[in-house]
Amino acid sequence: MTTSNDRLDRIEALVEQNAEAIERNASAIDKLTDDLGRFNQRLDNYEQGMRWVVQLAFALLISATVALVVNATAFLVKLWLPG
Repeated sequence: MTTSNDRLDRIEALVEQNAEAIERNASAIDKLTDDLGRFNQRLDNYEQGMRWVVQLAFALLISATVALVVNATAFLVKLWLPG
């Protein structure tokens, strides 16, 4: 019976070790999940900010182009019309 009890004790010790390892892994996975959620939120904020910057750049380019066209048109009209 001693060998059976020894084997049973070893099996119980292994089961306990595995349970502890599983618990540690579960808490590590929970932490990684939280970290990933925060990273995704930061990435979304970055992407939205970049979209706004690109939209602003295009708006500035368009407004500068319109201003140049209007000024050039006004200049040409002054040249052609006597004044």
